[in-house]
Amino acid sequence: MASIAFPVTDPTAARSTVAQALEGQGFTVTWTDDWTAEAVIGSKAGVALAGGFKPHIRLQASFTAAEQGAWVQVAQTTTGAAGGALGLAKTKKRWRATVDALTGDLQSAGLLSGAPQET
Repeated sequence: MASIAFPVTDPTAARSTVAQALEGQGFTVTWTDDWTAEAVIGSKAGVALAGGFKPHIRLQASFTAAEQGAWVQVAQTTTGAAGGALGLAKTKKRWRATVDALTGDLQSAGLLSGAPQET
């Protein structure tokens, strides 16, 4: 599954920027602890009823600070496979749009300290 790491100047400020960006993309964001969030769009029931037309996408965002710098790691935790080929394609497209939105919002907020890295 896809994953990307964003180097940031301030993980505390990035926390709210990332949450707002995900919510702006239609995700519901739930914090599982102070530094980890789950973002969900769609539902398993929607996939069962509409297949790939209503994909269920789940992401995990984690925020870390270390001597090497601060990072926001965003990982896709569902593939969209339950929706067949259409679900896979829609999930990939939504992932790309979400990465672009996160990159733009972190950059606009002056929080991005380098190029995002696919992991």
